Amino acid sequence: MTVQDLPPLPKARVDEAVRSALTEDLSDAGDLTSTAVLSTGARAHAQIIARETGCVAGLDLVSASFHAIDPDLGVTLQSSDGASVSNGQVLVDIKGNARAMLAAERVALNFLGHLSGIASATSNIVQAISGFKT
Repeated sequence: MTVQDLPPLPKARVDEAVRSALTEDLSDAGDLTSTAVLSTGARAHAQIIARETGCVAGLDLVSASFHAIDPDLGVTLQSSDGASVSNGQVLVDIKGNARAMLAAERVALNFLGHLSGIASATSNIVQAISGFKT
């Protein structure tokens, strides 16, 4: 069985994890810096880019984080969970309301960094033992 053979995480679990993380991050005040600095209608385009070679994981949580803040954000995944990625590779492309993007980005990056770190470490172990009968 490969990562690609696994079913996606249940949407209810993804939404619950994202809601909890956003509540912790933004609390009742929201993203104060973005509100103070950016106009309500400010638009932006951003990309999440891999900083090193590894195995990506958590992209469904990334997408859900942005869409929980603003369902109209354009979130395009450029990779898939379980894929090997290299330094500089674009993983996600986001377009839309700048305030919404900045409100969600920390939670999205935390999920992506944590889960991709676990996936990368696991992938390295799998490669290291590939010649053995395990």
